[in-house]
Amino acid sequence: METLGSFQSKYWGWWYLAIGIGFLLLAIVANMRHAPLGGIIIRIVIAVGFELLAWIQFRYGS
Repeated sequence: METLGSFQSKYWGWWYLAIGIGFLLLAIVANMRHAPLGGIIIRIVIAVGFELLAWIQFRYGS
């Protein structure tokens, strides 16, 4: 039985996907504002991490 509170739920995949897209958009805005490259790279790394978590949840979640 699948519950919304379970960390095995695929609903968490959508949550991680949305956060990853948000960090990617933050990186794009920072790039457009000519922010330091280090901050942009950090945001992209965080976005990729959340997208990986989303992929794991969609692939292996209940």
